[in-house]
Amino acid sequence: MTKDAFALEVKQSAGLLRYLMVIHGLFLTSIALMPITRHWQTLLFVILILSFIHYYQSHYKKTGRHTVSQLMLSEGWWSVDFGDGSRVEDLSLRQSFVQPSLVILYFKPSSGWRTTPVYLLADQVDAKQLRQLRVYCRVPKTYQQ
Repeated sequence: MTKDAFALEVKQSAGLLRYLMVIHGLFLTSIALMPITRHWQTLLFVILILSFIHYYQSHYKKTGRHTVSQLMLSEGWWSVDFGDGSRVEDLSLRQSFVQPSLVILYFKPSSGWRTTPVYLLADQVDAKQLRQLRVYCRVPKTYQQ
């Protein structure tokens, strides 16, 4: 990976979908076993279904405003494209957490104080590009700006 240009396309994650299904399934079972009236169970069931639909649409289908669809590095500055079509440019990489199956990047804009975190699971990006990104994040001079 060069510092001149790098683009990382973020795909759907099968692991994230499995996680969403397991967690919502466990909550559904918990609601069914609760000693409460049918009205409350129905209300909690509807809330749980709406929660699953929200997370499925925004994170798995990547239509949410906080869901990353593409990362680009050009001349030392990063830009992030989100699922709703918006783009944040002129970001600098401030911190990262790197594991073989997970990379978390923290970006800071050139003006302002609010950081933009990006979470990348191993099955969301190409394995070769994810490896290049992990190596890039581990280079000691990456954060010296």
